[in-house]
Amino acid sequence: MLPPERRSMLPALRGERLPEVTLCWEHLGNAEVRRGRWRLVREHPGPWGLYDVAADRSESTDLAQRRPGPVAELATEYQHRAQRVGVVPRDQTRTAGSAPAPR
Repeated sequence: MLPPERRSMLPALRGERLPEVTLCWEHLGNAEVRRGRWRLVREHPGPWGLYDVAADRSESTDLAQRRPGPVAELATEYQHRAQRVGVVPRDQTRTAGSAPAPR
């Protein structure tokens, strides 16, 4: 088991500026990466979508085609973290009907 990753909140409580962090999530093959103004999301098995949440809070404009640089950078960050923490790709898991659910 991996130890939890954590950072002290003390600098924030002191009013100090915090370093930029990257947050990653995965659930049932769906994935998200958030860093600064960028939000990279993928609904399995689709492609990544990129949103500038500072300029487009409703996330109505997918910038993935126009901004390939942030897409590649954040997708690479996601892959590194997923490998490090042991995320199993959705395609390599059992389908819902292949085994009975545990009780």
